[in-house]
Amino acid sequence: MFLFCEIAMFSLLYAHPYGRHSYVNQHLIKAVNALDSFDLRDLYQAYPDFYINVKQEQLALQESALIIMQFPVQNAYPPSLLVQYINKVFCQGWAWGVNEQQQPTQMLANKILLVVLSGLERDDCDGVDNAKQKLQLVLQPLQHLAQQCGMQFAAPILLPLRHLLFDQELAKIATQYQQNVQQLLQQHILQQQSVQQDSEA
Repeated sequence: MFLFCEIAMFSLLYAHPYGRHSYVNQHLIKAVNALDSFDLRDLYQAYPDFYINVKQEQLALQESALIIMQFPVQNAYPPSLLVQYINKVFCQGWAWGVNEQQQPTQMLANKILLVVLSGLERDDCDGVDNAKQKLQLVLQPLQHLAQQCGMQFAAPILLPLRHLLFDQELAKIATQYQQNVQQLLQQHILQQQSVQQDSEA
């Protein structure tokens, strides 16, 4: 579904009910905003009434080599608007399955990266290991989504909130985030170049 070009576009689906007030998330977004072909989709700002423009979102995502989902986890659940978005936008006949022309629609050219800020380790009285297990359960449906859509599931970036106490450490994490995105985009460009060369051979 992705059209090859030398500069790979990527979309960041940012789902935070109080996104503008989240210092950590804003710092992370600023880091990747410095990259070329960045499309920020602030879901709570765009759809406060939860009425999602499905066609518009699909058009944006089909141009993206990399789709990032950045969101907090509280009480062992992702934000409800993100769940609504996935159910509406990543639908059968567009993201997976076959379309009206009986053609496969899997998003084979896309990669997906999860960036998750979790307070579970801070809040869970049963300890860090139990909190990590809960977080993995949260991510399993999203990993299944990637598999169903034929997308490449990149290693998630998991950020326990209890670790984000100092600006110096946050800056280090933001830099690593930016580098991870650059690496994924470069991998995509190289893969597309290889496919193009094979088709011309």
